[in-house]
Amino acid sequence: MEYRVDLPDAKTTRAYHEVLGREPDRSGLESYRKKLVDHGWTEQSVEADLRKSAEFRERPVEEMVRRCYREVFERDPDRETLARWTRQMKDQGWTMSQLRAHSNRPTGPRREAEGH
Repeated sequence: MEYRVDLPDAKTTRAYHEVLGREPDRSGLESYRKKLVDHGWTEQSVEADLRKSAEFRERPVEEMVRRCYREVFERDPDRETLARWTRQMKDQGWTMSQLRAHSNRPTGPRREAEGH
C-alpha cells in the first residue's frame, strides 16, 4: 500500500481552517501528520487538540465572525449581531462551520444557551 501524505495533510488543513480559521504552519502540519499516520488520530482528534491550544483561546473571534457573516450575507454584521455571534463563539466554543450552520437559519444564530 502506498503512503499518501496528502490525506493527513488535507485533514490537518481542514481542521486548522475549522478551528483556528487559518492555514496550518509547517510544524503543525508535520506534527499532526505524524499523529494521524502513526497514532491513528482522526480529523476530529486534531480538531479537539486544536481546541485545547492557547491559540484557540486567543483566536480573533470578532474577525472570524465578520468573515463568516460576509460569506453568508455578503455584508458586515451590525454591532449587536457581531457582539451576539462573538459571544456564541467564545461561550460555546463554536467552530466556523457551526457558526455558518447557525447563520443559515432564517433568524441567524440562536441563543440556546440563554434560553431563547
